[in-house]
Amino acid sequence: MPENERRPPRTGSAGAAPDGQWQRQMMMAVAWVGPLVSTLALPPEELTDFLWRHATDDDGLQHLRVRSVQDEMMIFGFLMADSEPQARTILRNLTRKTISNEPRLWLWRIV
Repeated sequence: MPENERRPPRTGSAGAAPDGQWQRQMMMAVAWVGPLVSTLALPPEELTDFLWRHATDDDGLQHLRVRSVQDEMMIFGFLMADSEPQARTILRNLTRKTISNEPRLWLWRIV
């Protein structure tokens, strides 16, 4: 589509408002984290609690699921966001903030 043409808003789609502007909608994002040393592992429930503790209303976090996979944790976040890339960025920023502010996670990293 040429740059000077605008695609008309999709009528009735999940994210389109009547004025054609996109609204935030539920998006899923995934992040992987893990300890630098396996002896620092912790239960998924504890990581979940840490993430919720550092989430703010601006993060748009609606649901969170953490699964242990070998020595790493897989974080599934369901967030209100404008796009999937934005949802991934929000989850990574929340994860980074949680790791840097929780003493038990200081030797953890985003994989």
